[in-house]
Amino acid sequence: MTTAYVAQPHRPLPPEHVSKRIGIEAWPLTHLAIGMALGAIHEHVPVKRVPFGMAVWAASYATTLPLLGLYPSLRKDPPLRAASGAVAHALYGALL
Repeated sequence: MTTAYVAQPHRPLPPEHVSKRIGIEAWPLTHLAIGMALGAIHEHVPVKRVPFGMAVWAASYATTLPLLGLYPSLRKDPPLRAASGAVAHALYGALL
């Protein structure tokens, strides 16, 4: 989320899709809670850190969130925002 804002500050953050569906107040807390839960799960999964972070990104931003209508598909998402999100999740995995 934050890396996308730094990369393109003129774009709404979180995406309008999310803020209209779940409310802008809920998005940061939801994102934090999911990240913490997945970090705890990672302790019990034999996957290296960066691949785990990329799997989190692929399972959420590349598939699940677009299917739920909460985030634009990768075809509609600006490439810089999608790339910055992928890099941020690789960093998340590296820091686990």
